[in-house]
Amino acid sequence: MDERTALPLLRSTFEAVTGLVVQDWEEQPQLRGSHTRPDVRLVASGTPFIAEYKAAATTEQIGAAAHLLSAAAEPGTVPLLVVPYMGEVGRQMCRAVGVSWLDLSGNADISAPPVRIRILGEPNRFKRPGRPTTLFAPRSARVARVLLQHSEQTWLQGELADLSGLSRGFLSRLLPRYEEAGFVTREPLGRSARYRCVDPDGLLAAWRADYDFTGHTILRGHVASRTGPELLRELANSLSMQQIDYAATGLAAAWLWEPFAAFRTAAIYLASWPSPSLMAELGFHEGARGSNAWLVVPNDDGVFDGAVHLEGVRCVSAVQVYLDLKGQPERADEAAEELRRLHLTWPRTSQGVES
Repeated sequence: MDERTALPLLRSTFEAVTGLVVQDWEEQPQLRGSHTRPDVRLVASGTPFIAEYKAAATTEQIGAAAHLLSAAAEPGTVPLLVVPYMGEVGRQMCRAVGVSWLDLSGNADISAPPVRIRILGEPNRFKRPGRPTTLFAPRSARVARVLLQHSEQTWLQGELADLSGLSRGFLSRLLPRYEEAGFVTREPLGRSARYRCVDPDGLLAAWRADYDFTGHTILRGHVASRTGPELLRELANSLSMQQIDYAATGLAAAWLWEPFAAFRTAAIYLASWPSPSLMAELGFHEGARGSNAWLVVPNDDGVFDGAVHLEGVRCVSAVQVYLDLKGQPERADEAAEELRRLHLTWPRTSQGVES
């Protein structure tokens, strides 16, 4: 649904969903070839809002809207993202970047003190066939990984291509999307340009909201061991002796990065599907029930980028551990927050979006 259709619908939907009376409504036409200000400024029941409409609740469009709303918001003004329907990933991302939202299907999560509105459960009235595109598809996410692991650097497109393993043609289509989402800036350099990450916190939050560990191939099973750390070291030693390319992730890797919480389950990335002889060598017995060992074949070998050795065990980067902890059992959520607090912090930038 384009803006010409959506904005008139927004006015009636806003009042119906929020119960607030619109006293002033000003649509803001965009300058040709640019989109630099919110679509609507309005006052409802005495509270000023700025509203930005996006045709889909993808991480890319939410990031772009949050960046624009953050730059345009004045003290006391409530930034509001409007979409046809806000899914769970979009809700998580809006929560992470501190943006209120309303969808044209009748759902909303708006914080406008002293008003607090939260309405969920209305079905999607604007379903479209197909899966929406995302900045964080396995190959595309290699750029995010590079930017987060080297956030202080600037990059020529060729340098990003070399480090990420992506073609220059693919990057020439992908980088403008990262720029539009507000995660990078493009700084002209003669006939070329350098790219810089300006919002690592927002980028990480958006990626985690979109991330699904079950997109990898996971073989769950059991290996006899007394404790999680003992299991992890036994697996790592056996894989190293067999010269198998591996890296620990999940709670086991988080424990090596920062020994915050004990763990029972050890998750290990393998570069290829384990052979029967390897599983026999590991003492691995397949079965999800009571499993304490997960052998994971990644959907993209970018997960190994930035891997480090900690206490003799090869682990994925702190960024990858943080992503992989999402939705995992035991104390994964607490471990993720501790890992982020201690190992995933960046200086604020004037262009960054508050996370």
